[in-house]
Amino acid sequence: MKKSVKIKILHILSWTMLAAFLAVTMGFVKGNRDNVTCTSILVNISSENQFIDETEVKTILEKDGLFIPGILYDSLHLNEIENTLLKHNQVKSVETFVTLDGRLIISITQRKPILRIFNEAGNSYYIDEDGRLMFTSPSYTPRVLVANGNIMESYKPYYSCIPESNDFSDIKKMQLYELYLLAEKIEKDSFMYALTDQIHVTQRGEIEIIPKISDWNIILGDISDLDNKFANLRTFLNYIPYPDGWEKYNTIKLQFKNQIVCTKKVNI
Repeated sequence: MKKSVKIKILHILSWTMLAAFLAVTMGFVKGNRDNVTCTSILVNISSENQFIDETEVKTILEKDGLFIPGILYDSLHLNEIENTLLKHNQVKSVETFVTLDGRLIISITQRKPILRIFNEAGNSYYIDEDGRLMFTSPSYTPRVLVANGNIMESYKPYYSCIPESNDFSDIKKMQLYELYLLAEKIEKDSFMYALTDQIHVTQRGEIEIIPKISDWNIILGDISDLDNKFANLRTFLNYIPYPDGWEKYNTIKLQFKNQIVCTKKVNI
């Protein structure tokens, strides 16, 4: 028999033995795991927000009968546990597994709101970093930008404000989408984030920024050319002395291309 043929046969036998060993080992592990008694839950929650905690997770699972201390692994339905926790409006993703010593490990990633909306009817909800709506929590309020005024859209669970297939015909959705893009832009700009107290939509549908300092309004108009508008504002505010110079103005209009139009206060 040729040497090359012998080598091939040895390779085939080696792989066959390895496959058989793994099959037996996995069967042994599965058999042992099926008999594991789950005695405790460890919940890892990833996020700076505090919409949900370990106590609430345990309460949800025990209420739905999905986890009882002493339950056998074979009776534990991990997919159902994950799907149940995903129904929590502030939860983005869930992963579960059971250790050999009987601990149920649950890893939760919370959704991250970037903008709180107060619409024209006075109702409030969040828009998260993925453009989806979130309801507010009675027990936790994150520090995010606020938008109010003539905002038409009401809250819809898991509704996305991002247009699909370039469909820009829905006026209410487009308004939310513009506010979402503006909030994203402000959050990434350290100067604008430090300056902005809230975003306001006027009755005419124009977008204004209300600053944390002084009492003037910054009128953006719409969200077009935001980089240029923010740069012009930064240049203007660096040019006039603070605080005396800033107190002279009532409005700062940025909606005109390559220029800033200011309105001074009366009697100043």
